Amino acid sequence: MRNKVEQAMTCMEATTRCANIINFILFLRNGIFHSLATRLTRVYNGHANPQSFREVQYDSLNRELLWHGFAEFFAFSIPLINFYSIKNSLKMIFLRYTKQPTRVNERTKTDFTTCAICKGSPTQPHQIGCRHIFCYFCIASNVTACRHFMCPSCNYICGGMDHVVLATPALT
Repeated sequence: MRNKVEQAMTCMEATTRCANIINFILFLRNGIFHSLATRLTRVYNGHANPQSFREVQYDSLNRELLWHGFAEFFAFSIPLINFYSIKNSLKMIFLRYTKQPTRVNERTKTDFTTCAICKGSPTQPHQIGCRHIFCYFCIASNVTACRHFMCPSCNYICGGMDHVVLATPALT
């Protein structure tokens, strides 16, 4: 009796393996039942409501494409705009005669403590010919952007990078 049960179990295991192989091949072909149990019970994954045909609304699509085009255009063009030059040109137009240029010999000790552009402590202090002191980066970026840079404190006009020199703390 025990032999018959073992033979029956061995036969059932072989049949199950063959059925699994056949099911796997059918699954690869049809893609419906992924296991033998789902095939025997006829259970498969699917939508309760089949998907209906959706209409594309071209108005929103066109609007989206338009905004993406604007965003790409601005992302490309903004780095090309020289904001230092625009700012300095507007200052030259509107603030031309409001302040009088100063001289280097009018400089005080407190002029060495603040940059006339960024109002911070000057890093590598430089001067352009007036009494005010600038950070090298501040003055170099502004003079490079606009050759006729005006000192924001006294409207002294710089003649270019040739006039930017290292500031010496010697007071006159």
